[in-house]
Amino acid sequence: MDTKQNIEKLFNEQFQDYRPEPSQELWPKLRRQLKWRRFIRPRLDSFNIAYLSVIILGTAITVFVLNNNNIADLQETENLANGIEDTRSESNATLELLDKTYQDNISDSSPEKSLTKSSLVNQDSESNTNKQSSVLNKDDQAISIDNQNPSNGSGRRPVTSTLRQAQDGARQQAPSNKLPPRAFFIPTCDNGCAPLHLTFTNLSSEAVEYTWSFGDGGQSAENNPSYIFDDAGEYFVTLTAKNENEEISVYTNVITVHRIPEASFMIEKQKGMSEYIPVYFYNYSKGADNYSWEFGDGTKSTESNPSHVYEVLGDYDIKLQATSHEGCIDSMILSNALNRENPIIRIPNAFSPNTGGSNGGYYSNGENSNEVFHPVFGQAPIEYQLRIFNRNGNLLFESDDLNIGWDGYFMQQLQPRGVYIYKLRVKFENGEYIDRIGDVTVYIQD
Repeated sequence: MDTKQNIEKLFNEQFQDYRPEPSQELWPKLRRQLKWRRFIRPRLDSFNIAYLSVIILGTAITVFVLNNNNIADLQETENLANGIEDTRSESNATLELLDKTYQDNISDSSPEKSLTKSSLVNQDSESNTNKQSSVLNKDDQAISIDNQNPSNGSGRRPVTSTLRQAQDGARQQAPSNKLPPRAFFIPTCDNGCAPLHLTFTNLSSEAVEYTWSFGDGGQSAENNPSYIFDDAGEYFVTLTAKNENEEISVYTNVITVHRIPEASFMIEKQKGMSEYIPVYFYNYSKGADNYSWEFGDGTKSTESNPSHVYEVLGDYDIKLQATSHEGCIDSMILSNALNRENPIIRIPNAFSPNTGGSNGGYYSNGENSNEVFHPVFGQAPIEYQLRIFNRNGNLLFESDDLNIGWDGYFMQQLQPRGVYIYKLRVKFENGEYIDRIGDVTVYIQD
């Protein structure tokens, strides 16, 4: 082991300052290898073969694509030219044949073989029309070879482009870009008392024609119509808006018309009326919830059926105002109420029907016949209602005609002898209502 260590130490001492260097022939080989590797390896700081390869490959692809397009264009152009030339050749050959046929037929005098040149040309023209050829140019636009109209004596035919016609047709068939219509409107209000007058504000868009339906049979074609609803009820007001493309839009709103109440009353005063004697007021109003009375002497009341004491007798106009729950108002005024005489009404308490059959209850005023039950008036009322009931409360007869009373029949059957109930209600020209309830006896003569 000592010998080996001594040998190593001696070797290290001999060669510690030695630097190996390649020979002069080896240095050029190393440099060439290094340069070649640097040239092949892609680097951003210097141009090398990698970038050169990419440039060459891209150029080759571009040249190939352009060359193929040019070849396709040349082939397409050649096909177009060949098609046109074939058509021209066919047309020239046809014309030569026609000329020859025409010359041959000139010398033929038989009427069966007589043929004019113009008729031959027309026949050939019709045949060629059916054989029009169509080809596509490089922009895929259709062109048509017109074989009907020669441009000159050479027999050539002009090439007519149908591109503009196709574009015009496309424009006509293309859908419009207009927006669909939108129907909408706002009424002056959506509810009120009859007669209700409304104006409708049209807020529709993209429309040129309007049709209104007001729900009661009324219609309009105005843009912003006005309308009057005479009767109470609910009405569906519909607006139909239409644009230039015949597209429609429909909008509906509900209008509620409230019924007007009917104010009516009558007074009851004592005979030989004097001061401090009460007067009673009977309210016969319909469709009202609130009442306001004015007695003509400065006093008022909100009772339904009030009474009032006049300290001084005079000419007083009494007014009743009736108001419905929806706020609709009606009023009645009875002029000179205290000095007005009570109407005269006479009602019989018995009658004897005709046993031979019903006559419909017709009678003449002032007639003394006892076969029809009816009241007698000193002054004819403007409203009249008479109803007859049996003891069970069944309605047997009803009339609102002053010339028709009860003849004792029900459904063409004479009613048995007995007592029946009548209800009479009349209204006179001064606005006074009178209600009477009583009984009438039917006597059947043997």
